[in-house]
Amino acid sequence: MRVLSLLALVALPSIAFPQSLGEAARQEAERRKKAQDERRQDASVIDEGALAKANEDRLRYATTEEAKAAATPAGAASGTGRQIDTRAVVRTEPAASAAAATGDLDRERAQRERDEKTWRERFTSANARVEKARERYDSVKDMALAPGQAIGDRNGRVLVRSPEHLRRLVADAKVELDAAQKALDDLQESARRAGVPAGWVR
Repeated sequence: MRVLSLLALVALPSIAFPQSLGEAARQEAERRKKAQDERRQDASVIDEGALAKANEDRLRYATTEEAKAAATPAGAASGTGRQIDTRAVVRTEPAASAAAATGDLDRERAQRERDEKTWRERFTSANARVEKARERYDSVKDMALAPGQAIGDRNGRVLVRSPEHLRRLVADAKVELDAAQKALDDLQESARRAGVPAGWVR
């Protein structure tokens, strides 16, 4: 009996040992599988996070570049440290300014010519009126008629019927001369206030 007991005790470890190795192998396999699953999950999470971060960086970069482009003057290269040659633009701006200045000068010259023509015509008309009124007045102011006399032209038409008629003609001629002279004086004063050149009022 004792011999059988000893044999049983000796055999138990040999039976339990293979069972412990199998269990350990199974647990190791489960641990490895679990570790692999965790690595896959971690890798998936890392990949999604990296992708999201990359998208954010890309959007941030695009926004920054758009802001730079909006703030950068036309003709400047963004992010390269170089600038496009802007000499053509520099040449164009003075050309446009010169063209605008030339147009302004042409319009000013044309307006000046119109003003000069208007003022000269006004003074020509005013001077002509004064000369005509003076000639009329001079033609009658020294005439003299005795009662019953009359003055006619070579065609027999009566020009001055009586001394009273002559006096009225002289008075009317003087009024017209004074009015014509006043109109000329007023025109000269207006030209002076307007700064009209002296050559336009002769």
